[in-house]
Amino acid sequence: MAIAGNTRWSSSFAFFMAATGTAVGLGNVWRFPFLVGDNGGGAFILVYLIAVLLIGVPIMVAELAIGRKGRASAALAVERLSQDNGSAKIWSQLVGWLCFIIPFVGIGYYSVVGGWVTDYFVHAAGAAITAPASPISPDAFFSQMLASPWRLLLGQTAFLGAVTFIVSFNIQS
Repeated sequence: MAIAGNTRWSSSFAFFMAATGTAVGLGNVWRFPFLVGDNGGGAFILVYLIAVLLIGVPIMVAELAIGRKGRASAALAVERLSQDNGSAKIWSQLVGWLCFIIPFVGIGYYSVVGGWVTDYFVHAAGAAITAPASPISPDAFFSQMLASPWRLLLGQTAFLGAVTFIVSFNIQS
């Protein structure tokens, strides 16, 4: 699948998986359960679902419409649609740069959280095999992890290595 030009998804399943991955996000995996427990359980879920329906769905539909009409990378699709509608070139360039900068900045955040998840996974898998005599509290475990820069670096490096490995196969594959 090319970055620019006339692009298409290899299958409906590939599109579904990519859309699901971007819609769910890592925040919903690690932060959502904490927020639900900390903010009232079912009432929080109701407010969350209303926010998703009123804000998230319209944004997702707009992004899909831009991508479908532009048939290119985010920056190029915005530029094409802006030119088609006679908008000032500076706006399409600004939005195009934002389409590049925001994910670039976001990977810094996601790679740190992904490193935490990797560390948790490795330790959970190890605990399942060795069955520790005394379990550690989640707060103590997190504090121990944060106190070890090398442990954090190893988790983040492993996460980025896995991402690089997966992306090296290209989206189409």
